[in-house]
Amino acid sequence: MRLARAHQARGDEATALRILREAKDINPEAATELVLTNNIQGDEAITLRQHHANNDSVDVSIPLANLYGEMKRTSEEIALLRRAVTAGEPNAVHNLGLALWQAEHQKEGKALLKTAARKGDQLASRALHRLRRRGHRK
Repeated sequence: MRLARAHQARGDEATALRILREAKDINPEAATELVLTNNIQGDEAITLRQHHANNDSVDVSIPLANLYGEMKRTSEEIALLRRAVTAGEPNAVHNLGLALWQAEHQKEGKALLKTAARKGDQLASRALHRLRRRGHRK
């Protein structure tokens, strides 16, 4: 990744992209960079992230879960986020809470958001605040 970033800093995007593509199958960070920059999209992006997720790389858990969510693959999104929480991914509790809330599992989702907020997750605190403003107090 450092080599790719060095080429990007020099304005040599083509070489940086080539390096990322060569590393994508063994480096979850390279894979994530390619997806986040839209150099890999759709099913190819999911397949690549699944490859790293199956190798227990939590680095791709949140971005892959986000892709599942965007593609309305809610059960896969929630299952992956549950694995990420178990693996200790710090942002997964908040993301799982939101995913569950949106999937009509408000009680469990809100409980997870509260847990994340108590641990200092500012995004979870803001999400809870938005829910309270909308009248979801339970």
